[in-house]
Amino acid sequence: MDTITTRNILPFKSHFVPIKGGYNVHYLDEGEGETLVLIHGNPTWCFFYRNLIRELKDNFRVIALDLVGCGLSCRPKGETFRLQDRIKHLESFFEEVGIKECSLIMHDWGGPIGTGLAVRHPDWIKRLVFLNTTLTEVETLPWIIKTAAQLPLGRLLTKYSGNFVKMATGWGVYRKLPREIKQNYLEPYRKIASREAIATFVEDIPLSPQHPSYRELVTIGEGLKKFSNTPVQIVWGLKDPCFHREMLSKVANHFPHAEVVEIPDASHLVLEDAPERCCSVIKEFLLRTAVEIKNQTKIEGKHQNSKRAQENEAIKAVEVNQIFPSEINSLYSRLQHGNSPDNKYCTH
Repeated sequence: MDTITTRNILPFKSHFVPIKGGYNVHYLDEGEGETLVLIHGNPTWCFFYRNLIRELKDNFRVIALDLVGCGLSCRPKGETFRLQDRIKHLESFFEEVGIKECSLIMHDWGGPIGTGLAVRHPDWIKRLVFLNTTLTEVETLPWIIKTAAQLPLGRLLTKYSGNFVKMATGWGVYRKLPREIKQNYLEPYRKIASREAIATFVEDIPLSPQHPSYRELVTIGEGLKKFSNTPVQIVWGLKDPCFHREMLSKVANHFPHAEVVEIPDASHLVLEDAPERCCSVIKEFLLRTAVEIKNQTKIEGKHQNSKRAQENEAIKAVEVNQIFPSEINSLYSRLQHGNSPDNKYCTH
């Protein structure tokens, strides 16, 4: 599978890093400057972001990882990961790669994973960009997704056949994909064992309050208010049969200040249906808000410096009040007894 990254279709160097738990994570790391982290969903992998990486790498450091069990990352046997596990994986990845501050670009189930990280570490996040995703809107998912989440029928669709990936590259686009592109999406998932993460991803959709990941999704929803002043962009393909317009409205309601870009002739794999449009609006948003963030940082810095100066003056005043009165009292006592050592205090 490593040969995929040497083809012209994905001409980027692969990197691997071990994270907590002993999992080896594959990622792409292109460009320099402010860091962007791109998080894919299910059943895709970092290949989904290839065109966006090309567009952004001249202005930013662009990192696109494969989630554990997906793409070219390791395939742990016999392990099932919940939403909270995947958020912890992402936290560990940030620590190992040395990411201190970044903007997140998220698609599909990369949305709740990335946003889960953001809610835990809001000080790490400069911007949020969502592409046809969900945060807390699972109750509105269509029947095909809910069916795929049910055992044992769902496993026939997600693990024991390649149909779920084929559906994503078929039903998930408005314009038919070239055969080579479809094959590249499928390449990491050709064997039954390699599709375990696809199955467990779907099974981890919290369709009821009793589901193990339901509480984590609620926590994410409760934490979204932390980003009321964070630049947010939502780019959405309106032909998506799964993440439909109602879900767009619900995601947008979380961020009243968000910039929403609706693309009428695009489906779930919005970067495939409208690569030029998506790349253009995302790049413009990132560059424009970079200037706004920089200016805001300068203003906050000036306010902070002014506040610090006021605090220093207050400290000095306290010190003077603590020391100066005792010196005055001592001098007054000396003057009363006519034994001042300093003639400048005398009046004759």
